[in-house]
Amino acid sequence: MNSKQTSPFYCSPLFAQYNEIFHGTTTKQYGPVQRDASSIKNLCAAFKRKTTDFISGQQTHGNTVLAVQSFHRGTTQSSTDGLVLRVKGNESLSLFLGVYTADCVPVFFYDPVVSIVGLCHAGWRGVANKIVNNMVSECVKMGSDPSNLRVCLGPHIRSCSYSVAEDRARLFEEMYGKNSGVVSLFDAKYYINLSEAIRTDLVQCGVLENHIDHDSSPCTYCDSDMFYSYRRRTNEKFSEMVSFIGIR
Repeated sequence: MNSKQTSPFYCSPLFAQYNEIFHGTTTKQYGPVQRDASSIKNLCAAFKRKTTDFISGQQTHGNTVLAVQSFHRGTTQSSTDGLVLRVKGNESLSLFLGVYTADCVPVFFYDPVVSIVGLCHAGWRGVANKIVNNMVSECVKMGSDPSNLRVCLGPHIRSCSYSVAEDRARLFEEMYGKNSGVVSLFDAKYYINLSEAIRTDLVQCGVLENHIDHDSSPCTYCDSDMFYSYRRRTNEKFSEMVSFIGIR
């Protein structure tokens, strides 16, 4: 077992260098997560937050993004897969954002210039419907320049394990091109690389390549010691992870 696997949180190397923020994805060492206050109690305590400071979305695998305000405190927003917060003053400083995943991609956003943080849940439907583009657009509405955004992808199912039906593979080929690296064919099976699709969308939105960490996080399906996986659920008791981000 490596050092990561003894930690309750997985953190991006890119985001770890910014002391202004706290972020991460829970691991099995944190324990199973349910979508209720009891599951985030220890998370809130670890970062000196109250459970009422936590804001999440009632995820529908859609592309809806919410501009979070202080009055959203302690809520779960219906039909929402993306959250963006600009911290202004003490009223919103304690707020932090969360999404739940178990193979889908948690995508973290941070603008160190204007103190914007964001987080979205991106499954294949969300990626196909451009939730990442919507996140960048919402950050821009709040005052961000895309070239200042830092983006990292949390633990998710990697292309090594994400085999899909041919019709889904064709959809992504049409969107990104046959030679994009998003779709591959191996041993008569199609595989989708969601992280490459997201990286492509981010760059097209103006995010700089060296501001994107899309390839360092582990595969949730392969790393059974560290993460829960929806696809692997038949072999173990199924649960989820919660990803989170906020300003210190």
